[in-house]
Amino acid sequence: MKLAKNIILSLTVVFFIIGAHQTFTLGFDVSYWIFMLSISMYLTYRLMGNMNKEKSEKSAKKKGKKKFGSRDQSNMNRQAKRHMERMGLNKD
Repeated sequence: MKLAKNIILSLTVVFFIIGAHQTFTLGFDVSYWIFMLSISMYLTYRLMGNMNKEKSEKSAKKKGKKKFGSRDQSNMNRQAKRHMERMGLNKD
């Protein structure tokens, strides 16, 4: 999948450069379809990236792994309460 994403991104850049060249030589009317092709390939590249990200999150969730920085709310509340007790800010 990484190879396909790299190829699509490379073709996106190539078509954009070709479109810019055609715009300078022949005008935007002639090169409009090249820019549209470049934009559609870029959107495909982004879609593939989002699909891979969702797939990896689902597989991590199935395995029971937590991603870095994801904590449950109760654990965060306990840590905040302990911190407030140490600082003397607890009003209870």
